[in-house]
Amino acid sequence: TNEESVESEAISQALLYIGCFFITYIFPVVARSIENYGNGVEIPFFLLLLCRFFLPLNGFLTILVYTRPHVKSIRRNNPEYSWFKAFGIAFKAGGDNDSVGQSTLGQSQRTCDQRPMTGTRKKKLQDRIKKDFNRRMDEIKRKS
Repeated sequence: TNEESVESEAISQALLYIGCFFITYIFPVVARSIENYGNGVEIPFFLLLLCRFFLPLNGFLTILVYTRPHVKSIRRNNPEYSWFKAFGIAFKAGGDNDSVGQSTLGQSQRTCDQRPMTGTRKKKLQDRIKKDFNRRMDEIKRKS
């Protein structure tokens, strides 16, 4: 059912966040443990290298996980988009707006969506986002 699908997706998303945290912090935790409880044992250089490589990736990996559902949504609505293009669209939109990148008007409209933002275009986009938000909130109210 749809509820099971949503629940499964939420669990996957949560596990991905936990995985990112674990991958980025396991090496510093091990290094700090060796430093505090190793009775003077020097921290191996390779472990320090792993710390310096993975710890800065925390933000990047978090962005990938955060935008993942929206990238999937954009690609579902635009199968011709590569993952990188969908990620770029989601990232530019703030990472959490499913309505960005959705177009049923054809390729010419999608090309127009890549223009620089003007005041009028910004207002139209904001109105579209508000309308989409209100529609989704109404759906949630009806279900509960």
